[in-house]
Amino acid sequence: MNSFRFAIQNLIFLFYVSMSLLLTACASAPVAPVTNPVVHNAVKSLGEFETAVHEYVQQRDDNILVVFDIDDTLLQSSSFFGGDTWYYWQRGRPIEHENGGIDNIRDTDKIQCIFEKLGVFFELGQHKLTEVGAANLVSSLQSKYAVMALTSRAPGYRSGTERELKRANIDFSTSHLLPGIQTLAYDFNDGGRSARVSYENGIAMTTGLNKGLVLQDLLNKVNKSYSAIFFIDDSKTNIINMQAAWQNNKTFVDIYHYVGVDKTISDSDMQQSRDAIAAMDEFVKIAFPDRYAVLSTAACK
Repeated sequence: MNSFRFAIQNLIFLFYVSMSLLLTACASAPVAPVTNPVVHNAVKSLGEFETAVHEYVQQRDDNILVVFDIDDTLLQSSSFFGGDTWYYWQRGRPIEHENGGIDNIRDTDKIQCIFEKLGVFFELGQHKLTEVGAANLVSSLQSKYAVMALTSRAPGYRSGTERELKRANIDFSTSHLLPGIQTLAYDFNDGGRSARVSYENGIAMTTGLNKGLVLQDLLNKVNKSYSAIFFIDDSKTNIINMQAAWQNNKTFVDIYHYVGVDKTISDSDMQQSRDAIAAMDEFVKIAFPDRYAVLSTAACK
């Protein structure tokens, strides 16, 4: 009888021990996200993004790729003209006015042959950090993880892009996905159109293609895979495309929509653009009359 009671007591003890261990394991083990990718909207600080990367790694492993957009995520134009908001306004996208309401560009305010001229603006223009500590934040992440930039800019705009990143003390070449000084340049079709993509010094230039599909293709080409990818971008379109491209993928993808830069437009912004376009047209007309004849008729389209 005593032996039977002792056996029962042992079984009960083992049951409680087992349940305790199970509950402890459940509490400490990382919980898989309900959906993958996960999208975080209205992220106002790059620090929020950095914290999320570190917290994830503490619970799992460190096979992480961190992907930064450039324009209005890490850098923003020092002037309205040639900047991200100016570009979207020029492309006819509704922009919020600083006094409320939506501003749609008038045809008379549009620049002719914008893609023929963007490279000049990137070469001449200057950019500043979106946040004071952005350069240190990138450097800190680079010391622990693979880090790269994924920009909608075209490969032809690489020179000005790298110059302004360097001026801001951001160097993506320290986290290069390719060994040594190797580069990659190829045509890519994202299902909507085909355009040139280049990867060099840790920066992928995508010519406005679907960033989610470009990133997948690029990682396949360099034979790299990661347990998790953290992506931050100020463009809602890029957020949506990244989410769709990596849907149901075994790689965990955490996506952050950055809204730390003021995207409103003012009357003085629009007037600056009108004055700059008029002055530039006059300069090209005098200095390069043959080229002006082409650009003024929008023959580049």
